[in-house]
Amino acid sequence: MKKALLIAMIALTIAACTHKTATVVSEVATKTSNANVTQAQFEEGKKVYEQYCGKCHALKSPGDFTADRWVKLIDRMAGRARIDEAQKQQIYNYVSVNAAN
Repeated sequence: MKKALLIAMIALTIAACTHKTATVVSEVATKTSNANVTQAQFEEGKKVYEQYCGKCHALKSPGDFTADRWVKLIDRMAGRARIDEAQKQQIYNYVSVNAAN
């Protein structure tokens, strides 16, 4: 009985710790190139991407370009879109997760 209780307590402790530290981006499980992006960062980046990039042209799918190519595109377009460094990072957080390999 004590052994079963001890095993249950250890399992609960491990589950509690992993839940707090897990980073999950549900929409991007298969092509994750940037596993450090949280769901909240991904969603915020998507909003900024749609708001600023969609003003002037049709939005590209994140998978249309590699992560390196996205960096160049975002840098080139930042001045035209009048986005700051924080917004550039937010956009990159969104597109990098689903970027082509």
